[in-house]
Amino acid sequence: MRKFTLIIGLLFSALNVHAQQKELDSLLHALQLHRDEDTARLALFIEASYDYSFTDPRKGLATADSAAKLAEKLQERSSLASAYNYKALNYSE
Repeated sequence: MRKFTLIIGLLFSALNVHAQQKELDSLLHALQLHRDEDTARLALFIEASYDYSFTDPRKGLATADSAAKLAEKLQERSSLASAYNYKALNYSE
């Protein structure tokens, strides 16, 4: 029973990472298309930094830094807090 539980847990983990990668690919594509420095681009950076925490925390840190820089420029305090939150999440991975 213990082996079965472990196998099921690993299977769900693998599926989650695969789903995160597909979402991340979509976000990165959207970032390439949306070049305006506005709140929409900021939201893309923040979501990408979260998704990177599952696959590549180093890139997640860089993306969170880009989000923080844009949030400061746009004076979006709540988005700045989110950027720092996801930066911390990437450090913890």
